[in-house]
Amino acid sequence: MAFAGPTSIKARVEAINSGPNGQAYIVLDSGQTWLIGENDGWISKGDEVTIKRAALGAFLLTAPSNHSYHVRRVH
Repeated sequence: MAFAGPTSIKARVEAINSGPNGQAYIVLDSGQTWLIGENDGWISKGDEVTIKRAALGAFLLTAPSNHSYHVRRVH
């Protein structure tokens, strides 16, 4: 069964919160929260990011710097 939702979204980063083990939580202006393995400094508050559906149910977040990250939605 195919997912019927959008294949990508664009949103602005409202906050970046630190979690345990170096993980970061990206909060978008839409209210969604996404878990990123590690914030290496290429994503900042106010950036417009794109999140696209990838293979096998994964998601990729692309920052304005053209860096891409595997992310998982947590809220």
